[in-house]
Amino acid sequence: MKKAVKDYIRTIVDFPHEGILFCDVTTLFADPRGFRSCVDLLQAPDVEMLIAVTQVAKPVDPPTPAVAGRR
Repeated sequence: MKKAVKDYIRTIVDFPHEGILFCDVTTLFADPRGFRSCVDLLQAPDVEMLIAVTQVAKPVDPPTPAVAGRR
């Protein structure tokens, strides 16, 4: 069975404060298959908009032109 992108993302309960679910995407970036699946999904024809809230976007920068159609 193929893993979903969310299966590559680690969730930490109550971090950094009680009631917060912290989604650690470094586990997604560390797995080549998971990261490729994520990039492939972003290139799907039904993806019209991508909104990201992040403090440090550098790990995502390299595939951004490919996702935007500028290979």
